[in-house]
Amino acid sequence: MNYSFDEVKKQWINKLNNMAQGDTFNLYIDNPFCVHKCEYCVYTPYVTKVNSPIFKKYYSDFMPRELEKYKDIIGMRVPDSVYFGGGTAGLVDCKQMKKIFEQIPNFKNIKCKIYENHPNFLTKEKVDLMIEYGFKYISIGIQTFNEEILRKQNRMVPEYTELRELIKHAQDNGIVVNCDILPFIEDGNMKGLKQFEEDIKKMEELLSPDSITIYPKYQELMEPIDSEYDQSKATEIDEKNYDLIVNLRRSLKKISRRSKLYSISHENLVNLEREKIMECVRGNYYLIKIDKEKFEESKVYFSSSIPRQPATQNTLAIGGLLERKTYSYHGKGFCYYNNVDENFNIEYECGGN
Repeated sequence: MNYSFDEVKKQWINKLNNMAQGDTFNLYIDNPFCVHKCEYCVYTPYVTKVNSPIFKKYYSDFMPRELEKYKDIIGMRVPDSVYFGGGTAGLVDCKQMKKIFEQIPNFKNIKCKIYENHPNFLTKEKVDLMIEYGFKYISIGIQTFNEEILRKQNRMVPEYTELRELIKHAQDNGIVVNCDILPFIEDGNMKGLKQFEEDIKKMEELLSPDSITIYPKYQELMEPIDSEYDQSKATEIDEKNYDLIVNLRRSLKKISRRSKLYSISHENLVNLEREKIMECVRGNYYLIKIDKEKFEESKVYFSSSIPRQPATQNTLAIGGLLERKTYSYHGKGFCYYNNVDENFNIEYECGGN
């Protein structure tokens, strides 16, 4: 079943006119492109060169057209957050970034602005632009410092000295900088634990971000979860990875005790009771060197998909391409996917609500 745009617009107008206390309104701006498909990635980017014909058309025609369509809706209420993700959101150049920023109503008044970045595509010009437009949070996908593993995973190796300077420049201008690490990236088993501990040590020495987000890549665990996900299969996978999770949590406790900079954001994340572990097998972990309140302010938006979106979060997703169907929703209620073909025709596909 598909919705017409008029139906989608009507639903958004009704929702924004009847927001409950505590509800948030968030924008998600999608860059569906990657220059390589990393082997570990469970998502569906469109692989192409920067400034290929389809890349150019997406940003010169499709994205401006979609932002214009939603202008009245976005203008009804200043969004609580705007999140630029992908794909590789950092492929966009400064001119394209600024054009998008300027087309979003009340952009400078949005308190929480978040941008995902690939370490090889972050530049001083981009950081300066994000400073100018008041971004609060930059997230950089490091994944591992092991160059051999990165190459096996079809991922480019960064130049860390230059990256550290860019991180410090952002931090000096009030932007919280996060870096991601993927434990068990290579084999999804216990052998990855030593590499993980080495990665955290190098992160502290080489880059020193404000926070480190740890996305465990357990065996079979990272396949996408959607409305048709088999819960019995999920439980089976959780059980299979139980020992791995216990040892990761023990490792995080050890790292936190040893580190002069980082502590675990929430101690309950490393609780070793079986019941607590099984409650949040798919949870992420955070090491932080800033105070918890500042960290929480930077995590206003929970990037999420069916069925894990918060009930109080209302997210309008703009963009997407082919298999990369971005997902808009009103809490646990009305939801739809952007189904965009190669000619940038778009259908609004019912999301199972």
